[in-house]
Amino acid sequence: MKQKLQQIKKLFLIISIITITAIPLTKATEVQAANVIYDGYYQLAIVGTNLVADVNAERYENGNSIIAYPNKRSHNQVWRIVPTGRSEYTFKILASTTNKALDKSRNSGSGKVLLWDYHGGENQQWIFENVQGGYVIRNLESGTLLDVGSSYVNTGDRLKVARSDSSSGQVFRLIKVSRPNRPNSYRPPRRTRST
Repeated sequence: MKQKLQQIKKLFLIISIITITAIPLTKATEVQAANVIYDGYYQLAIVGTNLVADVNAERYENGNSIIAYPNKRSHNQVWRIVPTGRSEYTFKILASTTNKALDKSRNSGSGKVLLWDYHGGENQQWIFENVQGGYVIRNLESGTLLDVGSSYVNTGDRLKVARSDSSSGQVFRLIKVSRPNRPNSYRPPRRTRST
């Protein structure tokens, strides 16, 4: 029995190493096993995919949808996760370059998740619960989980909230990134005078 347990541990270690080396993390640090989340900038990566939470079409107006989209490391795929002060596990999730929050729509029985001006309501507060492979993100107001649908997630699927169904579409990894530049903030290098 002891020998089988050791074999299982070795196999788990090998699988973990293969998984970690297969994930490219250029200029980013993945927050996986840590129970502590710090105020900072992150991507919300959907476990088992190359997709992340994305502000649809880079439009930052109230009511815009949040979708699953391939990771292109752009500003509309970066979120600022900030403690609300309510508990050590409760956070607001803001679009990186705005004060717009991930918002569970109060007007929709369908559980839509939208981008909305941050007002501090419980529908804009999220509890991060550490699970194997990442986090489930629970809405404080409804108790439902951030969700991208079934275990098979497609590009463009909208994020919503739903009851726990133990699918990988409800598990997210946090990838820590540096603070993104504001959209359209690129300035070309200064020209030097030629003599």
